[in-house]
Amino acid sequence: MFTQGLWEKMDPLLQLPHMDEDIVKKYRRSLTKHQIKDASLKTFLRLTSEERAKLDLFSGDKAKEKDLERAIKQMPLISVEDKVHTDGENMMTAQDVISFEFKLTYDLVGEKDEPGYVCSKHYPFLKKHNWIIFMTDKSKEKVFH
Repeated sequence: MFTQGLWEKMDPLLQLPHMDEDIVKKYRRSLTKHQIKDASLKTFLRLTSEERAKLDLFSGDKAKEKDLERAIKQMPLISVEDKVHTDGENMMTAQDVISFEFKLTYDLVGEKDEPGYVCSKHYPFLKKHNWIIFMTDKSKEKVFH
């Protein structure tokens, strides 16, 4: 989940421009009518701008809709593909060398473009993003890194 500038118990939709608790409630009430599967931030970001406009969250205020769309285009919306395999083996055993491959795609960044720098008041200098992958064993509550 992507959250910034909020207490962790607050709705992540509130980090978007012009979204307040009343607007979020209005969005949640319209889920069934507009056939939206859930009220998560991820689902909201993956709606097309036309689908978001049909929700009429800002009662026709085009300036607010434009601000919202501009902010959404800057958010790091990603898709992740993963592959776990052992070379030359059909089954995995405890003794095998297991390979993990991850492909991360920025959904809002063109194929020939690259993502920009982190934009935050906490980084007063240019900073590239980075990704860290944690492997966990839920049954043992153990993290491997």
